[in-house]
Amino acid sequence: MPLPQPIGHRLNALHAHDLALSHCVPSLAAHEVPEHCHIEPQFVLVARGRYASTARGAADEGAGEGDPLLVFNPPGTVHADCFAASQPLAEARFISLDLGFGLWGSLSEAMVLPPEPVALPGPVARQLLARALRLTQSPDSEALDLDSLAAELTAAVAGDLERQHGRPSPWLLQCRDALRDDSQYTVGNHGLCKLAQELGRHPVYLARAFRSHFRCSPGDFARQHRLQRAANLLAHSRLSLSEVAQDCGFFDQPHLSRSFRARFGVTPGEYRIRAS
Repeated sequence: MPLPQPIGHRLNALHAHDLALSHCVPSLAAHEVPEHCHIEPQFVLVARGRYASTARGAADEGAGEGDPLLVFNPPGTVHADCFAASQPLAEARFISLDLGFGLWGSLSEAMVLPPEPVALPGPVARQLLARALRLTQSPDSEALDLDSLAAELTAAVAGDLERQHGRPSPWLLQCRDALRDDSQYTVGNHGLCKLAQELGRHPVYLARAFRSHFRCSPGDFARQHRLQRAANLLAHSRLSLSEVAQDCGFFDQPHLSRSFRARFGVTPGEYRIRAS
């Protein structure tokens, strides 16, 4: 479920369409942070303090004092990340950037992104933290500045994945785009076999290569994309739930509702109210 209360007191905040940037002091001790779900994608920049995260790449003991950390939480992340129990909250600081699904859709189309939480320490986190801090402290920051920061944060995570696994071949990118854009491969029978045949690949080879580069199965990727598209329509359109289900390639409204709740911990109707 989403967090019932904010985990930080805001020192500064900036908002633009589909973006919210907040500079915060943590307000919940480690034992007070329950396991919760992030429906929308989120970036966290740890500015000060020891931070305990289960994201891939995070040190077991958390980020050290004065050692910035960038944490990426993709849509649907379930975790209980928090500042370490030994960390005095008043001395800790973090910046969060929450993205709506409209902007996220355009960014994820341009880059290959990991489906699981990822943490990046070191120079990249330090540089991006400095830029984020300047935005929160400047009275002249504009929507374009927030868009640029979101693109840079996303590119940093995508670049880390590419360094580990290499850039996908053109046919794999074509496969990804087909799963994202055409429901004929995701609704009904034999979708994977049909797609593999059109790409000139064996279905088993396609599935293995896809998982190697995108870190999830073709079915999981398509399902995640349909749910993200549904969330964007729920937040930014007046389509009925049945119309959203049809537009996003679900069999019917109950299918959408079951899938949405299983992924995000809330029903489509509850999410629409929250996003309004």
